Amino acid sequence: MTTTPLHAHGYRAGAGKPAWMTATFCGITFFILCGSAGMALLVGAIPVTTAQVVEALLRGGGDQAGVVIWSLRAPRVAVAVLAGACMATSGALMQGMTRNPLADPTLTGVAAGAACAIVVAQTCWPSLTPVWHPVLGILGGLLAAALTFALTWRERFSPAHLALAGLAVTAFATAGITTVLVISGPEAASLFFWLSGGLAGRGWEHVRLVWPWALAGALLALICARPLNLMALGDDAAQSLGLHLPAWRIACGAAAVMLAAAAVAVAGPLGFVGLCAPHLTRLCVGGDHRRLIPAAALFGAALVCVADLLARTVAAPRELPSGFFTALLSAPLLIRLIQRRGHA
Repeated sequence: MTTTPLHAHGYRAGAGKPAWMTATFCGITFFILCGSAGMALLVGAIPVTTAQVVEALLRGGGDQAGVVIWSLRAPRVAVAVLAGACMATSGALMQGMTRNPLADPTLTGVAAGAACAIVVAQTCWPSLTPVWHPVLGILGGLLAAALTFALTWRERFSPAHLALAGLAVTAFATAGITTVLVISGPEAASLFFWLSGGLAGRGWEHVRLVWPWALAGALLALICARPLNLMALGDDAAQSLGLHLPAWRIACGAAAVMLAAAAVAVAGPLGFVGLCAPHLTRLCVGGDHRRLIPAAALFGAALVCVADLLARTVAAPRELPSGFFTALLSAPLLIRLIQRRGHA
């Protein structure tokens, strides 16, 4: 099987950027991440000082300010960081595995499949504990991804066919979600907010829920970095260099679905993060996945952290879905990227 090489779309997997560009990009992104996380701890209905934030993080919750910071705001920031990093890494894996710039957890149906499985299970079995959400999300995401890629197998995963198949699978899963929500009970309101990418009410139990899956997926993604570089050369070249393509594609797909499903389980389907973060990161660090994967994870974490900060503050005291701001922040960047590619 052969697919369109990634460099045909303007990407060179082996083309590295200067080390100073990678360091600068990561440094700026890390500064944005720390700044938005710090602001998220400071800003809220109950005003706190920097000294109270530091004391709460070092000693845990004690007084009212400490409880607000440690029990409410800190875990929400941690969930935003984990969810953003997971979605961005999943997108980078899918784009590298399929050599398709349109591949990401939302366009391939993975996010919708994971969300559909969780919504159906939570509605049909209200007593189901959240610890099962990542498992259900992974099963639903795997089913959706398998269906999408099966529909585009004969067309060699071309961008147009992958987008159409992903839209079809996403529409089918969305129809299932809508049907279940219409016939569901009082839990429909909270599920609606979660489906739009909401992080309200996230606590340390959600962090404990997602971090093992995030860690396992991240380690597998880093292991897949060098094979992804070889895949970008084309199937024939990769096989001639000794790469076992079926095994590594399964490994990459498993890591991508695991990461996306874990993020969806705690944060809902955050739109555009998996598509935008790898593209913009690649412009600054190059196509070497050994650099791209960790840098994209850092960018995705910063993007979701900024989006969640805006969701809490723009319409305060009301709260907007974080997914709205991930799309709002990503869309102009993607438009600029398309324009740049069009003039290349």
